[in-house]
Amino acid sequence: MKNLLTYFKLVILFAIIVIVVSIFAFYGYREIIDKIAISDTNTTVEYSNPDKRISMILPYNGDWKFLDKKTEPYEENDGNVRYGQYIDMDNMGAFERTGWFRFEDSKDAKLLLKELKNEEYKYIEPRLRHINGLEIVEYAYGEYCSGIWGSIVIGENFNINFIEVCGDEDSLKNFEEIIKTIQFTDNFK
Repeated sequence: MKNLLTYFKLVILFAIIVIVVSIFAFYGYREIIDKIAISDTNTTVEYSNPDKRISMILPYNGDWKFLDKKTEPYEENDGNVRYGQYIDMDNMGAFERTGWFRFEDSKDAKLLLKELKNEEYKYIEPRLRHINGLEIVEYAYGEYCSGIWGSIVIGENFNINFIEVCGDEDSLKNFEEIIKTIQFTDNFK
């Protein structure tokens, strides 16, 4: 009986050690990713899309790494462009880039403002602004974290919706800096 009790104590001790090591390994791993992936931008890169006849300047840091690989300046697929540093979206190891934008069908500002004013959980009232001759609709809504913050550039042929999940007022300022750099070729909007 004494040997059985000693055996159970050892099994429990081993289980506790495994759990503690796993927790430290997980959080230590996240800390490494955070230190590398979530450093400030130190340069910029040009994004261009010949089909949309548009270019703009995006923030970047050449030292960013994620899972031991250099982070590309941006990733583009299905009309979505993701850029910026990686963050842990839900503190459980679900990493995503901070900024992204997508090309959407053209919709005028009045219609967008009306639709966004109907959102139930708003952090700010949707508003119309003008930046470098472009109409911009700014919004923030949602229940998750601090919501979805965005700036929609209104165009004749398409809109560009800049989005940050779990953003804040600084997100809108960051979008404004990018929007200021937008260049359309051949007066194509």
